[in-house]
Amino acid sequence: MRDRRGYIKLWRRFNALDSAIRSLKGEQRWVAVICLLEANWKDHVMLSGGMRVPVSRGSFVTSRDQLAGACGLTVRTIRTALHNLETVGFLTSKATNKFTT
Repeated sequence: MRDRRGYIKLWRRFNALDSAIRSLKGEQRWVAVICLLEANWKDHVMLSGGMRVPVSRGSFVTSRDQLAGACGLTVRTIRTALHNLETVGFLTSKATNKFTT
């Protein structure tokens, strides 16, 4: 189980960063906040299929299903939100057949 203590700093003007962020729907902004909350604050190593996989600071491993559960949204909405967040440059993703970072 991940350590859930701690905090993140979220600038009050998050919604007004630029027109690309402002163009996102509320549920897509919520996905962005969940991604910020899930991101590692330091380098981390996880086990996947008996292999040690490094997960760098600012990254996290998830799936669309896990994000949907955390956000209370559908997988389709998560997929759209992740695509739009990548388009505006808020996040990047690297998918494998086992997980996504």
